[in-house]
Amino acid sequence: PLVAVASLTVGVGALYELHPSFSRLLIQAVVIFVRYVISYFIGVAVLTYALPRLTLDGLVNRERVELFCAYCVGMMAIIGILQNLLPMELTLLQFLVIWVLAVIFQGRTFLDVGEQNIFRFAAFSIIGIILPVYLIDWLLLPAA
Repeated sequence: PLVAVASLTVGVGALYELHPSFSRLLIQAVVIFVRYVISYFIGVAVLTYALPRLTLDGLVNRERVELFCAYCVGMMAIIGILQNLLPMELTLLQFLVIWVLAVIFQGRTFLDVGEQNIFRFAAFSIIGIILPVYLIDWLLLPAA
């Protein structure tokens, strides 16, 4: 639901523009929806691949991985919603990703990652969950 709300809040930007382009708003909404959905699936795939070598018992609980990725992508969507609702770009909102990083570090106990593998787990999580959001934006959204 948060992904859909994040996509729909692009329309709020039309309130701040003199002559909003419907096609540009539609493209932005689709790209926002796609970036979060793809990020979720990439995150699940990367963590499912990496966790057997990082967990204490070598087992992966797929439901926990999916829940962890959904939670992190949901937080990224909340950041996107806040960015869409404001009439200007606030650099401060870009730093809210640090909040997601803190949750990733704390999520190691939820996924039974060993103490010695914390940074490898964080690297895989960043590559699988956070990086695709920004990479898809860079690839699909033209510079303003």
